[in-house]
Amino acid sequence: MLSHKYIIHVFLWSLHESHHIPRKGIFEKNDWFALVFVVPSWLCIMLGIIYQNETSVLIGAGMTAYGIVYFCVHDIGS
Repeated sequence: MLSHKYIIHVFLWSLHESHHIPRKGIFEKNDWFALVFVVPSWLCIMLGIIYQNETSVLIGAGMTAYGIVYFCVHDIGS
């Protein structure tokens, strides 16, 4: 979770800040992180399967798992 603390809360704060203030609609700027991480995750899994590269599949699956946990803790849990 160091990436959340040091990357999202420092370098990408302009997007993440919307998560820490009352929501004005269905979506917030923070929701862009889903797209930012879905694309490389999907590519790792897809290309890993196509080229039979287990490491790539595992990296993509790890990114997906992190995204699911993040969503459950940050969006549902808060």
